[in-house]
Amino acid sequence: MESQTQNRYQAKGNELYAIGDYAGAKEQYKMWTDTSPVTADAWRLLGFAQYAVQEFDAAVESMIKASKLGPENADNHFGLGMAQLALNNVDSGIDALDEAVVIRPDHPHAKKNLTDALCRRAQSHLQTGDDLLAERDFDRAVKVGRQDPDAIIAFGKYLIDSGQKPRAVKLIQQALINVPGDKRILSAAAHLGVSADAATASDAAKKAQVQQSQQKQCPACKQSVMNWAAVCPHCNSVIGAIPSQFAGRDTGSRYTWKEIAYKIMCVYWIGMGVYSVISGFLMTKRGGPTLGFESIFYAIGGLQIAMGLGLLFEVEWVQFIAKLLCILNAIFAAWGILMQFGLGHIVGGLVQVAALGLTLFQIYLLSEMSD
Repeated sequence: MESQTQNRYQAKGNELYAIGDYAGAKEQYKMWTDTSPVTADAWRLLGFAQYAVQEFDAAVESMIKASKLGPENADNHFGLGMAQLALNNVDSGIDALDEAVVIRPDHPHAKKNLTDALCRRAQSHLQTGDDLLAERDFDRAVKVGRQDPDAIIAFGKYLIDSGQKPRAVKLIQQALINVPGDKRILSAAAHLGVSADAATASDAAKKAQVQQSQQKQCPACKQSVMNWAAVCPHCNSVIGAIPSQFAGRDTGSRYTWKEIAYKIMCVYWIGMGVYSVISGFLMTKRGGPTLGFESIFYAIGGLQIAMGLGLLFEVEWVQFIAKLLCILNAIFAAWGILMQFGLGHIVGGLVQVAALGLTLFQIYLLSEMSD
């Protein structure tokens, strides 16, 4: 029932908005947000209706909510950018429109308004003497709106006024290709002495230059062929090594010795856990006065297996805990060395030395893999 009511508010609001009754649409969308305050679409449509009746502060608030609830929707950020620009918050408006274009690069309205906003901010920078910032905004405006004559003409005028005529010529040459037939571009081209034919020829020459740099001469027929050609397309002569099915295959080692040692260590942890579990199982099966010690083996074994799997998948917090456990083992091993050699137990001392070395090596591997 509630969803039907929301659908009715949306449908009625859309109907009123379509015929230009923005105030009526705003009321319908407002009732929709009241009944469904976590619906991004409701807040976006309310924001557009508020924008249409020039309630720009309210539109900004609605669009902020829409953007937070639906950050993946480009229209939410587009609406926020438009509302911010209406309040003369140019920087915030540009940021929001930027986000819309990032999410949806082919959004025509977002691109157009972003281009206009960048030119608008560039003009403001010129008025305050910040020529470097102005040039940066103009340049970006032309890159965003490659086919926007307003941005191209504004940037071209700035370049001419700042004594950068060669750049202006290059800009207009490219514009003649990207925006053919535009009267303002043609007028600017005539003023700079640039013709459409010259621009097209320049573009073709650049492409030919790139293509020529990727060619070589066939030793048999002397015709030009591409660098990567193994057989000449003109005379069918073999002019290079024909790639085999093994070409490009990496025959080197895929893993470093540290990675291999780390994997072995993980298997060691899992193996020790399995050994503990089997030991507990054998104690249970054997029976006798075990006093529940088999439960300890199960617990320790399960923990070791879990730690080994966590290390195998390089879980950071598991690596941290494993490193702490290894440090404790190293301390115990060092204490065992002192005790064994102190009591004259040479073999026991050597075993503790080996245990200490193995533990320190594990600490080294954990440190290398977690960095």
